[in-house]
Amino acid sequence: SVFNRLVELLRFYMGFEINNITGAALTETEMEALHYGAIKELQRLAFTDFPELEELAMASVSSIDSKEKLLVHLKPLSDERLLELAQRLYLVPAATSVDRNLLCDVITEKYVRRMSQIDAINRTPLFPSEDTLFYSNIPDKYFGDICLALPKLNLQFLTLHDYLLRNLNLFMLESFYEIREDIIDVIKRMPAYTDGEGRTHFGGWARMAVQMDTFSIVEVAKPNLGEFKPSKVRADISFDTSLLRANIKTEWDNLRRHDVLFLVAIQGSPHRIGKPDPKHPFLPQVHLLFFISLKGRRS
Repeated sequence: SVFNRLVELLRFYMGFEINNITGAALTETEMEALHYGAIKELQRLAFTDFPELEELAMASVSSIDSKEKLLVHLKPLSDERLLELAQRLYLVPAATSVDRNLLCDVITEKYVRRMSQIDAINRTPLFPSEDTLFYSNIPDKYFGDICLALPKLNLQFLTLHDYLLRNLNLFMLESFYEIREDIIDVIKRMPAYTDGEGRTHFGGWARMAVQMDTFSIVEVAKPNLGEFKPSKVRADISFDTSLLRANIKTEWDNLRRHDVLFLVAIQGSPHRIGKPDPKHPFLPQVHLLFFISLKGRRS
């Protein structure tokens, strides 16, 4: 929902790399120092006044700064002692009664390690997947009566990095939207269905799409140093262009190295269906399994 996305946006800016007093931009080293300082204060309080948290007080920072690990260390505390801990940490007002689950969420939100914005940007793929392609920040029916969870360019920028990040996010949303509209147009022109043996076929035709004959992954290279994704994935794809018109066949035959292609896998419907109903969500109607961006190379 839009509300959940607004909450995600709020959480992002609560941990933004900026000094809340002076407004100066903070480096990654300074942000890490603040995180270690906060954990140090938590461990000092646990050591002096909360003997139930002896393991937490003696643990290394990396072993307690994730939500799952921190919740394990907070288990020995009773509800009353957990409330006292939150009050001593100035996370909740004094003389208040708060649910245990909420207290755990408040404490973990304060002390979990945040992901570096640079790392998050570096992990962001340049091309969309089936998740990001159909993840829309704009509801299906929008009448201008609510605030959308989109980066605002007419609000004050916290830092230069904030300015660049907002523009990057908006650019990606616009680019993904254009790709999505092209994909939807092709899927509408080539509705998928299955035969009696469960094999998927496509009806109709589209100028910018062709059905694959074979697909096989032939190489998955190890990640580069400091990265998490494979450095290279190579696959062999074959398709037949003999039935296409001459001008369209020429376009497909002229594919060059590094031309961007999109690989779409769709589960066909048991019965031939018409175009998707625009009044209902598109994705469940077409049974899209996955969406992959790739760079072509003829062989």
